[in-house]
Order: sequence, then structure tokens, then C-alpha cells
Amino acid sequence: METLHVDAPWLHKHVGSWREAGIITREQAERIEDFELRGEAPAQRRLSLVTEVAAYVGSVLAVMGGAAVVGSSWESFSLAARLGVGLAVMVVGFWTGTWLVRFEEPGMERLGRFLWAIGIGGVALSAFAVMSEIDPDEEAWIAVGVGVAVFAVSAALWRNQDRPLQLLTGAIGLGVTLGALSGLVDSPLWVGSLVLLVLGSALAVGAALHHIRPRMIAVAVGAIAAYVGAFMLSDTNERLGSATALVVAIVVVAFALRDQMMPILVLGVLGSLIATQALLATTITGAASALVVTTLGLIIVVAAITRGVRSSGQPPDSTKPATRA
Repeated sequence: METLHVDAPWLHKHVGSWREAGIITREQAERIEDFELRGEAPAQRRLSLVTEVAAYVGSVLAVMGGAAVVGSSWESFSLAARLGVGLAVMVVGFWTGTWLVRFEEPGMERLGRFLWAIGIGGVALSAFAVMSEIDPDEEAWIAVGVGVAVFAVSAALWRNQDRPLQLLTGAIGLGVTLGALSGLVDSPLWVGSLVLLVLGSALAVGAALHHIRPRMIAVAVGAIAAYVGAFMLSDTNERLGSATALVVAIVVVAFALRDQMMPILVLGVLGSLIATQALLATTITGAASALVVTTLGLIIVVAAITRGVRSSGQPPDSTKPATRA
């Protein structure tokens, strides 16, 4: 097999930036690197898109059907039976998912990681069964046990790799844990708001600096967490919460424009409009507040279209000949 004389670090960096910008997909990035570095023809997909989607739908239907059957009898189950259900879901999800991921084919890897997420659901069921059997004085401890188990397993599977579902389930587990702990310690709401704001900002900044993967998902999750934490400050001071949320949204918009991440840009624009309306509502009420937000939205749309037209130059169907100096 011939190895081509290509600067591997340069290629990996630029292909990664193209992928993060949404120009190419993960599968396309891998095929480009395989071709440029090893001279191999792009591999054919082993799992067609239709088959992959059918597998997702079938998995969801199977989980829903199983939940309907088990849910109606869950309370009458013994601890052993409940653990058996949880362990069965874990074995099916983790074993099958790991088997698919080892094929190192994009479609099978995605499906495998989806099955891992189902396996994490089995972890949550098992942890819930154990914590319910312990029957702590405070029910919030049950949520803490479930959240910690989900976060720990998700983090072990994620390991800062390109695994969006495991990052999401880990964030959910951490969120459940923090929410339950805040109830146990009976802390003021602003403390939880600051914790969520700081953790979300740290996640988004780490992803923006290319330290956390997958980058776009991590930025989105971190931005949403920071945005929610900022808005929670409204319980302390209505204007403080709205103003902080607006600052978070503006930073998200600036980052998205710099790195040309359209999904993040949409998230930031929506957040800025909601925060602006909430901030204006503290001083301007009724139709005036809605009018200001509507005008701001129209200005953003016009500015975006104008920028796009200037960037693209002449329209494709323009037949006007170019003039020579």
C-alpha cells in the first residue's frame, strides 16, 4: 500500500476545521484523509441510510413496547426482577453497540453509539431500582444515585471523543445530580444558577478552543446550560437575569459568526431575541416591547441577507460581461 507524501498534521487540522464548519460530514472527512494519506479509494458504505434509519426506528419501537409492558408491572416486581430488566437493557445496548462500533464504519458506529445510549437507560433503571430499595429519607437521594450512575457511565463511554449522544447523556446525568443536590442542601436558587452558568460557559469555551469534542454539540450544550443558568438569576433580580442571558447570547452569536457555525448562530440569535424581549419587558410593557423585538429581528434578517449578497458577488444567472481595466 503506497503512502502519499502529504503533511498529515496539516491535512488533519484543515479537514477537521472543514468538518466543524459544517462543510463536510464526519464520514467525508475520514474518506478524504484515507485517500490523501494512504492512497486508498473511499470505502463503500456497509450500512445504507435507509437501513440505518430503519434500525433506529425499530430500536425505539422495541424500547417503547418494552417500557409499556414493564411499566405497568414495575411496582409489583421484586428487586431481582427490576435489576434483571435493567441488566438486560444494559447487556443488549452495550454489547450490541460495542460490536457495531468495532466495524469502524460510520453508519455502524452511529448505530452502535445509539445502542450505547439505550444501554445507559438500563444503567438508570438499575440505579433507580437499587436506590428505591435503599429507600433513603430524602427522595432526592434517589435522583442523585441515578444521575451519578448515568454521568459516570456516559463519561467513560464519551472520553472526549466524537460521541454526541454520550456527551448529551452525560450532561443530563450531571444536570439531574446537581439539581437533586441543590434540593438536598436547600441552597438559594442563585447558587445553582451560578453553578450552571459557570459549568455551561466552561464547556462551551473548552469546545470553542478545540479542547472538547464533538465541538459543535459541546458548544450548543454549554451555551444552553449557561443561558438557562443566566435566566435563573431572574429569581434574584429580573433585570440581572435577562441582562446576563443577553450577554451570553451575544457571545454565542459572535463566536458562531467567527467560526461560521449556522446552527450555533441560530441558537444565539433566538436566545438574544428572547433575552432582549425579557429585558425590555421590565421597562417597556405591552405592544411597545414586542415592536422593539420585531424591529430588531427584521434588522438582523436584513443585515444577514445584505452580508450574504455582498459575499456572493453577482448572482449565478448574471450575464453582464466583466469589464477589463
